[in-house]
Amino acid sequence: MQSPSPPAAPPPGALVCGKYRLLRRIGEGAMGVVWAAHNEATSREVALKLLVRPDPELRVRLLREARACGAVSHRNIVDIYDADETESGDPFLVMPLLSGETLSSLLKRKRKLEVPEASRIARDIARGLSAAHERGIIHRDLKPSNIFLHTEPGDTDYVVKILDFGVSKFVTGPQQVRTATGILIGSPAYMSPEQVRAQGELDTRADLWALGVVMFEMLTSRRPIQGRAHELLRSVLQGDIPSVSQFVWQIDPGLDALVTQCLQRDRERRPRSAAEVAAALESFVTPSAPPRLPSSPGSSPELRHEIQQHLGRGSWGGASSGPSPATTTPLPLSMGHLQSPHGHGGAAASTRGASPAPALPAGGGAVTPAQRRSMSSNPLLGEHGTIKLSPDQAAVFHRAAQASSLALPSASAPAPRAASFGGTVPLGPLPPPRRSSPELARSPVVWVAMAVLAAAVLVGIGMIAGYLLLRAGVESPGERGAERATFDGVPWLAIGKEISRAVVLRLEQPC
Repeated sequence: MQSPSPPAAPPPGALVCGKYRLLRRIGEGAMGVVWAAHNEATSREVALKLLVRPDPELRVRLLREARACGAVSHRNIVDIYDADETESGDPFLVMPLLSGETLSSLLKRKRKLEVPEASRIARDIARGLSAAHERGIIHRDLKPSNIFLHTEPGDTDYVVKILDFGVSKFVTGPQQVRTATGILIGSPAYMSPEQVRAQGELDTRADLWALGVVMFEMLTSRRPIQGRAHELLRSVLQGDIPSVSQFVWQIDPGLDALVTQCLQRDRERRPRSAAEVAAALESFVTPSAPPRLPSSPGSSPELRHEIQQHLGRGSWGGASSGPSPATTTPLPLSMGHLQSPHGHGGAAASTRGASPAPALPAGGGAVTPAQRRSMSSNPLLGEHGTIKLSPDQAAVFHRAAQASSLALPSASAPAPRAASFGGTVPLGPLPPPRRSSPELARSPVVWVAMAVLAAAVLVGIGMIAGYLLLRAGVESPGERGAERATFDGVPWLAIGKEISRAVVLRLEQPC
């Protein structure tokens, strides 16, 4: 009796099981081919996973995947809508049609991911594994090509989906097919040491090793263990396992330690569960805020001390509702130049044309916006007009303020209290920086005038010398060369000679 020949691959447009119309081929693996299909009954697009060839082992693996995915309902695990058989008797699976790319494709484009994105993907993978582990299911073939980043319609962000439970193992309950000892199941680059040893008893921590390899690859763009075939398997059992910090500068020590813990050969030293890994990754998903820098020079706590007042009204007018309201306190006499500076209001206002700034109202009244702008523009003031003082200056001001408040008689003023650090002291406008003196500002003009005067004196001397030389008969026909040399050697004499000659000729003309 001849065995039936394998059926040919169905072409696009073929009808499967009387209701699924094949549209296009979207992927292929070692076990099955995935098609985009149209459900003729519901007008819904789905994904069909068909066997690549009729094989008893592949049939078992496809049914095992249907059972595993059907037993777990989780956002990070691909759903199984239905399982049925084709006209030739081969099983197939009906799944949602995912839109996006695999993690493997993403790593080919970006090579490595930033810590927040890698942590988020690893966290969602761990959540999906935790849901499967709670059902007693071990994936055994976790790798980037089995992680899909699905984008929901109308959404810009992707959802992590774990695919391909074809080689999964049920820890509890009857097994459809038991894997024989000595047969490797999984992808060698992501297999745990116990999988390489082909131990019969595996537990969920085998998936945590594979998750550690995936995290390492996302953060460094390389797998922790390199090699081919037997060399790779030997390195999994005996070779050095690097840490992420050896390849990534300034990696968070906590994240580095978590990946290292997942890649422990002794599974007893790995995390206890996938849920524990997901919880540990949560803190790395959101990037930490950068440290806050001082907003302006002198605003650091070491250089800026604000003095708190406890009496009267608020420093900007109106009653203060806080437990320790601020008030306007007169400065001591030693710092009076800060309260009533020259050129900014008061009796000593400058007359250069600039309008004097409004003075601070007495008695804690409201301060106008113009006064606030005048105060905030001074480089010696902090926010809201507070003084920037060093610790020593603050202590001196503290003692001077107490002495000044005791020396001011006021019938209605309440008794003064000791000032404490932490509040503010409103001040009047401070003087502008000093300008240079007018004498220094006019110094270039003086130097130019002196240079012109010196040049005029030299020209005059040359004119006199040239006139005398002409009168003395220096200019004779036989000595023109010597005369030219004499005058050319002294430029001022040459200039004076020419001027003197013109003057003499003018004077000797007959009337």
